[in-house]
Amino acid sequence: MKEEAFTRLLDRIPGGVLLLDDRRLLLYANRQAEEILRRGDGIQWTKSGLKLSNIADDQRLQASIDLLLGSRSSETPVGLILNIKRPSGMRPYVLQVLPVGKEQAVLSSWRPAICVLLADPQAEARVSEQQLQSAFNLTRAEARLTALLVSGYDLNSAASKLGVKYSTARARLAEIFQKTQTHRQSELIRLVLSVLAVIR
Repeated sequence: MKEEAFTRLLDRIPGGVLLLDDRRLLLYANRQAEEILRRGDGIQWTKSGLKLSNIADDQRLQASIDLLLGSRSSETPVGLILNIKRPSGMRPYVLQVLPVGKEQAVLSSWRPAICVLLADPQAEARVSEQQLQSAFNLTRAEARLTALLVSGYDLNSAASKLGVKYSTARARLAEIFQKTQTHRQSELIRLVLSVLAVIR
């Protein structure tokens, strides 16, 4: 039952999550990871494990997995972070390889050794304006701007999409910063994604 609850939690994470055992076999992929692998756009799952289309990137990935499998402990470094080139020409995926310590009891029956995180900057985050209004006490206009920023728009393009002047969007963003106690767009986006991952 604890694995079932944990997988439900992993499916709510905006990015892809893959859990591998100490033989590189796939134990679990959340829905987002399954979708990324299904596309086969620079990254795929093969009989021999996780593979990247770019040879140099794949060599770095395999070497990082080898390193982490050879030195699993709570002091193991966080591992490799890679930009994964995509044959489609879309924005690269961001991949991070992390060790899973033996002390992670919630996953003990699976016994994963490696966690691979995948982020797709091209994908628009599914952000509910109503949830933003409720979670951060935003006005409808502020929630619409926040949703666009989280979905990858910069402030100028967000202002254009909303049909407002850049100065208006900038003033609106200042109000959003004050209400969310943030100071930069990157900080605001991290906050929104972390909160919505819990309340969805």
